[in-house]
Amino acid sequence: MKKKIIAYFFIKDDKVETFKALADELITATRMEEGCLSYKLFQDFEEPSYFVFIEDYKDEAAMTLHSLSAYLKTFVSKIEGIQSRKLIIEVI
Repeated sequence: MKKKIIAYFFIKDDKVETFKALADELITATRMEEGCLSYKLFQDFEEPSYFVFIEDYKDEAAMTLHSLSAYLKTFVSKIEGIQSRKLIIEVI
């Protein structure tokens, strides 16, 4: 069964470009995963420090593979100090 993740990120205003650069690296690596069907990042036009990742995986195993990846762990560690609020993750 397909799995979807929606992740909401709230970034400090002066760190938006840093976040986007880190996210680009993550997106490139994740889209190469065999079970990744779609991995997109959206930035709010009215609140440019608010971002949403929408991720689609072919199944739970693919989603788990992504969650255990070294590049995701690196991304998470690098954004810890640039978030204005804790991220929110929904799994559908």
